[in-house]
Amino acid sequence: TDQVTGCTYNYVNFNGQELVHPYQGKDAWTSDGKSFLFGVNDIDEFHGTIYLYNTETNEFTRVGKGVVSVDVTGVIGSDDCVYYSTGTDLRKYDIKTKKTTIVISSDLGLYPTSLTISNDCNYISFLSNNYNNHLWQEEGEFAIFRYNIAEDKLEHYTKGFDYSNTISHYHINPANPDIVFFAHDGKIGDGEGEIPSYNYLYDREWTVNFKTGEIKNVFKQGRKEDGKCIVFTSHESWSTSGKYLYLNCYSNASKNGKGRCIIRCYPDGSHREFLRGDATGDLSADHAMAT
Repeated sequence: TDQVTGCTYNYVNFNGQELVHPYQGKDAWTSDGKSFLFGVNDIDEFHGTIYLYNTETNEFTRVGKGVVSVDVTGVIGSDDCVYYSTGTDLRKYDIKTKKTTIVISSDLGLYPTSLTISNDCNYISFLSNNYNNHLWQEEGEFAIFRYNIAEDKLEHYTKGFDYSNTISHYHINPANPDIVFFAHDGKIGDGEGEIPSYNYLYDREWTVNFKTGEIKNVFKQGRKEDGKCIVFTSHESWSTSGKYLYLNCYSNASKNGKGRCIIRCYPDGSHREFLRGDATGDLSADHAMAT
């Protein structure tokens, strides 16, 4: 029982193994709010088993084998179907019928990761580590994808990012699937001190319009006179309405958990506001998620 709120918390323990959840918390719950998605991680293979857990009955439902590493490459749509990646196929598990179908076949040579889904379940966005049967690390190109489920249409956009400046944290706008968010990433481990390199890629938060191809920076990061960054960004989340993008930011002195803030931005980058804390304040918050 929490001593501050008085709330009683339950936990899920699965044979002492490591459990992980989808990157976007809102994509982890069924529409009735009773069950959530999680994965049992096999660190050696970056694969594991995906389950649903019913918080009222304490029952586990096995969805299938899929990509499970630091999070679950799977989402629950408003249609109460689980969409998840096996590493080659993109599959759909119907919670009511308990039937599994293949949405995108491995014949395309894709490796779907970072799944997000629109509110109407018509679009799924994802990244791929393998496009046209060529690893992006070798080709120096990274593609982002949007799949129209209703029309069985796969679209991709690539800007030719090389391996030293890849993209990740890819989220479709839940209300306007023409807009997708992505963040620049670098080679993990090449950063300064204890902070990995992706924290030192300035102005790393972007949106792209799949119809027009227009790319916009949504957050201009603060800098010192010498050009070095003083405000970094880590975790991102769309509001359900798609009107706002929430960013978790911190200062370059935040290794001790201080100097963190939560910022709300417009998708076109025209406006931003501080919701909690400030660039030099004392706020310990690693992640923030819009409900």
